[in-house]
Amino acid sequence: MRDPASVTTSGGTVGSELLVPQYSLAESITVLAPHFPRSLVPPAQLRRIVDVAALLPPVAVAGFECRLADDSGRLDLAVAVPTSDPCFSILAGRNPSHELAPVLLERQAWRGIRGLCRSMGESGGALRDTIDDLWLEFDLPVGIDPGLDPSVFFATSPTVTSPPSRFLDVVDGAIELLGAAPLPDSARCDIQRVAGALPAGAAIFQTGISAASRFSGLRLCIAGLSPGEILPYLHGIGWEDRSAAVGFAISELTGLADELFLDIDIGHDMHPRVGLETHFRGPKRPAFESRWGDLLDWLVGRGLCSDATRRAFGAWSGTNHMETRGLACPAGLRAVSTLMGSRATMYFLRGLHHVKITCDPDGAMEVKGYFGFKRHWMETPSAVVRPQVGAAPRTRSSHSGRVAISDAIAAGVDFLVGSRNPDGWWEDFDIADGTSDAWVSAYAGHALAGLTQPRATDLARGAWRLLNGRHRPGGGWGYNAAVPPDADTTAWAILLAESVGAGATPRVEEARSFLGGHLRSSGGLATYATAEPVRDDMGFPAFVSYAGWTSAHPCVTAVAANAESFRGRFDRYLWRAQKTDGSWPAYWWLDREYSTSLAMSALRDQERADFPSGLSMAMSWVESRLAAYLDLASDSGSPTAFPMACCLKALALGREFRDRRTLVEGAIERLLDTQLTDASWTASARLRIPPPDCLDPDQLRGWDYSGRAVRSVSVYHRRVFTTASVLSAISLASARMAEPTK
Repeated sequence: MRDPASVTTSGGTVGSELLVPQYSLAESITVLAPHFPRSLVPPAQLRRIVDVAALLPPVAVAGFECRLADDSGRLDLAVAVPTSDPCFSILAGRNPSHELAPVLLERQAWRGIRGLCRSMGESGGALRDTIDDLWLEFDLPVGIDPGLDPSVFFATSPTVTSPPSRFLDVVDGAIELLGAAPLPDSARCDIQRVAGALPAGAAIFQTGISAASRFSGLRLCIAGLSPGEILPYLHGIGWEDRSAAVGFAISELTGLADELFLDIDIGHDMHPRVGLETHFRGPKRPAFESRWGDLLDWLVGRGLCSDATRRAFGAWSGTNHMETRGLACPAGLRAVSTLMGSRATMYFLRGLHHVKITCDPDGAMEVKGYFGFKRHWMETPSAVVRPQVGAAPRTRSSHSGRVAISDAIAAGVDFLVGSRNPDGWWEDFDIADGTSDAWVSAYAGHALAGLTQPRATDLARGAWRLLNGRHRPGGGWGYNAAVPPDADTTAWAILLAESVGAGATPRVEEARSFLGGHLRSSGGLATYATAEPVRDDMGFPAFVSYAGWTSAHPCVTAVAANAESFRGRFDRYLWRAQKTDGSWPAYWWLDREYSTSLAMSALRDQERADFPSGLSMAMSWVESRLAAYLDLASDSGSPTAFPMACCLKALALGREFRDRRTLVEGAIERLLDTQLTDASWTASARLRIPPPDCLDPDQLRGWDYSGRAVRSVSVYHRRVFTTASVLSAISLASARMAEPTK
């Protein structure tokens, strides 16, 4: 086996992660080698994968493709290189301390990949802001020397998928940069027909190109088609299902998976083979998604997979927590992990991704399984990344203040771009039900939709497309795909939909009806309409009361009250829920700034005669809280960014905003000063989980700040929730300050 250390260069710092000497992708795969089932991946094939990986940068995400219907032992390799990954700069040749292996740079295909990356990542590049990420796929047939020229798969940004001519321009540009053969006219016509016939909600999510000197075709991967739309769509673009195999596969798979993605190959003519990818929207591990077993059982029952292969494929999932001081950890990984000191540990999450059934014109089916891993950092809540020493000071002058704010927002948006998981979701918090994707993505997307940057708007629309594609019984959304839907997540999804112009869609109307089932006699919304779904999910016995979780919650109701479709609907409940000090209680949050800001936003134009002092009391409370935070020592590690952002936003929405200009400017300056070197803000949104029978969590004591179950407080390390909140607040406040004086 080739020594991975022989193909890397000197160490250095790139972005937020240090790339150290003698570290390549091979080290990650070596760590995971014991988990590759020998019946699925013979040792000889694994060695060949390590040989290729030793030439590649240490990307955080990699995947594998295996044939489930045969025992050849073939395993192909794919690596993800989004623009946010520090390894992207190595591919682009812009890393001051690292370079690709010389054996790769000698090849025309890799020089083409370099040109593509530069065009994607550099200011003024022809493909900048048109392609989101790359996947490099290496075919490794058994008994043949590993190929070093990968196929390139790229995801286009939502703004370039329509019209079809714009999409074709991006494909042409990528092909030219890769040095591949130009598309023949017949293929160009087919691509425009495929793209132009897509119904609303469907999109080409990946395009695959071979960097060959002769045109050998390309692949279009389509998401968003319902099972009932796939065959009519195929027939509409001129494809014929002569054997009825595709129709049979669709009918069988519809009940076994959440989504079916369609793969179409285009050569000089449209290829008659099509692929159907089966996807689950939730966790990619059988331990959390039991339907993996049903899907794999179906394959075995149809003779498309042996029982032994089924067991081997399903056994891959799990987690590797790195003992960084242990001898079993390779030196490069150990060095990278220990650079984080006591702030974090490294772990690998192994999971299944999808199964693809390819149907031939003669009715034959080929089945491939896709699995992989992602390297994560598990950071302690108190971890702090200090601002760069010697950073340019920010002043309070109006001109330089606007420049500083603009720069901070742009950098924060870049951080959020790179914080998405491979499927495009934002994730944050970590409780017994796992991390949240739907709730956090709806929240972050709505925050971004309020910014003036086109890139932020595109991200918000992308978040809505993901949510729109995750259909749950009854019309709502949940914390993640593995738990029952709730009113809070659903309300944020509705807010996001309205902010990107999708508020009138049937999906949102269904969600509004779902919220109606959570209305209580008090006039407020409960997080859960009934106890049974969440009780079944948690496994609590019938005698455990869920009176707390099914009662009306001001922090949830205030979210829905901000939706245009609910304006005025919850006013009276919110006024009655206001505390005597002017704040609003928060059931799910340790701090009341979140719920108070949302309630003030919903009620800012709705003050009632029977509550004449409500908003002035609230404003006084917010002012006092913000002043208290500003009195604290300026420290990037102090957990104040989130509540400060909530207070700042509440002030910016007030009618007497200019009377508080000094306080607002002080808050903005403090937030800018505490932005971390990766452009995020320290996680400080303190989510709490009261026992389900608890009606007033403010009366509880003894919260567990390191737990994940009930009576715990979660402040997770990914910083998405806090960063999105700060960006929204400083953007709104700076815009208000720039308004002309009347």
